[in-house]
Amino acid sequence: MEIDKLFGIPAHPLIVHGVVVLLPLAAIFALIAAAVPKLRRHWAPIALGLAVVSVGLVILSEGSGEQLERRVAETEAVEEHTEAADAVLPWALGLVLVAAGITAADRLGSKSEKLSPKAVTGAAVALAVLVGAGATASVISVGHSGAKSVWEKTGNSTPRPEGEGGETEEGDEKGE
Repeated sequence: MEIDKLFGIPAHPLIVHGVVVLLPLAAIFALIAAAVPKLRRHWAPIALGLAVVSVGLVILSEGSGEQLERRVAETEAVEEHTEAADAVLPWALGLVLVAAGITAADRLGSKSEKLSPKAVTGAAVALAVLVGAGATASVISVGHSGAKSVWEKTGNSTPRPEGEGGETEEGDEKGE
């Protein structure tokens, strides 16, 4: 699904910020639900819901990013950002699966004589850490490359020498 603009501005940065917040939050909720069986019943469905919403936002981010990519100059930084973005969806889908497994963990553990509650908790924690860290790291990598592509394009990637008060050639302050 491709969305070009929201509220008159490019949709991509707006949608991406939903992923930046919700995907790591889903990972945190999944880890807590996995590690603390008493909280699992309430926190695991929240983690699952956040992960599912994150997948939707990742898909929308990819579509809006493709729209934005058609309008910006093709640079090495934009290409790096696009390539890094390909890693987010698999991690987000993995987090959905882990959160779904954690949500079902109590049922699986109580109905199986072969699975001890400690084994279920240990496996859930290990998977939540692995997939949560991968999802979060992929979001950080994509965010960094996206910010880098924007700042390099605007020429603001290097700090100004001291004494240059942020004035343009016309003498106006930048940003005003």
